[in-house]
Amino acid sequence: MSLKFATETIGSLAQATPNRNIPDWQKAAGTNQEFDVASIHLAKPGPFMTPSFELGIEDTPVLPGGRFFASFALEDYIEFAYKIMPTPEQQRGLHAALPRWAQDEYFVIRAQASGDPNKDQMRLMMQSLLAERFRLRIHFETRIEPVLNLVLIHPGKPGYRIQPHSKGFPCEAQWVLPPDPSSPALPPGGFAPNCGSFDGIAGPNRTFLAGGRNVTLEQLAAELPNMEDLGRPVVNRTGLDGRFDFTLQWVPERNRRIQDTDIQPDVSGPTLAGALAEQLGMKLQPGRDSVQTLVIDHVEPPTVN
Repeated sequence: MSLKFATETIGSLAQATPNRNIPDWQKAAGTNQEFDVASIHLAKPGPFMTPSFELGIEDTPVLPGGRFFASFALEDYIEFAYKIMPTPEQQRGLHAALPRWAQDEYFVIRAQASGDPNKDQMRLMMQSLLAERFRLRIHFETRIEPVLNLVLIHPGKPGYRIQPHSKGFPCEAQWVLPPDPSSPALPPGGFAPNCGSFDGIAGPNRTFLAGGRNVTLEQLAAELPNMEDLGRPVVNRTGLDGRFDFTLQWVPERNRRIQDTDIQPDVSGPTLAGALAEQLGMKLQPGRDSVQTLVIDHVEPPTVN
């Protein structure tokens, strides 16, 4: 999903355009949900404060009892609330387009909801909170933009380092750290402790390993521009449905430019494109596609308490 943000005050403070295509996750989560209570205040300088759960697009668990705590910039809460993962270029555009106070300040949000809402229901509660306390108003536009299509090199035949999750380690079983998490003998995603999210570890010879268990290829496509700055959103066009386990090992481009160090990268290692082809049997093809674009119409400093 691409992001283009405008911070212009408009006379109408209408919320998100009602006739936009509602994503499946939001249909399943419901509508018009709110926290029972919430407090917002500016974060003080200090060490990073670990949130109550990961705010990324992954379908990871949340704490029982409807508890929410985080200390982030406004753009992070927006990305969480609308379940979007911008590319690095889009994220820079978002950061630059927001008002100065929204760029510079971190906000601590503590909230409580009734029952045991799941992560997507928490997103809807955050949408309501941002609308009420930050006066955030947004709309979505559908535009034809450059993308990268993730496709199989040989239709119906993925590579050896990706497999259906049903063939891998069950999510409900107790995961144990393997002696060598980077060993090629591990099954796809074998070093990843949590289902539904992505993990990354350092491999031998300055390589990097990314992996996940029980993830969709839509999630993988959204994650790829954050593995390396590809400059465009990635769209899943593999034709593969369901959930998968995978491991991807490559030499990040930034390592190839390291200078004045005693430890030189293994320049013979695969690039991200090479690893996609060899290990997952996939490639990225330039194209154009419909992209849902989130536009900010209005935002104000929050009421704090």
